[in-house]
Amino acid sequence: MEKLFLDTNLLLDFVLDRKPFSDMTEEILLLKYTQKKRLFTSALSLANVAYVVRKAEKNPFTVIEDLLEWVEVVSLTKNEFNSSVKSTFKDFEDALQYYSAQSIQASVIITRDVKDFSSSSILVQSPAQFLKTMK
Repeated sequence: MEKLFLDTNLLLDFVLDRKPFSDMTEEILLLKYTQKKRLFTSALSLANVAYVVRKAEKNPFTVIEDLLEWVEVVSLTKNEFNSSVKSTFKDFEDALQYYSAQSIQASVIITRDVKDFSSSSILVQSPAQFLKTMK
């Protein structure tokens, strides 16, 4: 079963209903059921989502509970932190995302910030690019 790694921005698009991006994320989430894709995100992403939605006056407990119906969570270990510190990524958070995706052998990282993953050996696609490949 194909493993898709979803970056934080996709989850935020979905829970904050940021159009038109939320529609694409919804299509990707539905692949869990329509095409039996496994959807993953990192523990870091869920923590970031909880923080941002609280600022948007949404209940982070409810939001995270709902997201857990869609995605599996990749734990962050000392290994991901060590790899990130030694990486060529410019952004530490992106490095953590990348090494989280690598730890589960994700086939693709789906993000709206494709350029931030230029050091990735994993395929990186925008939601639009990814959905195009599914059609």
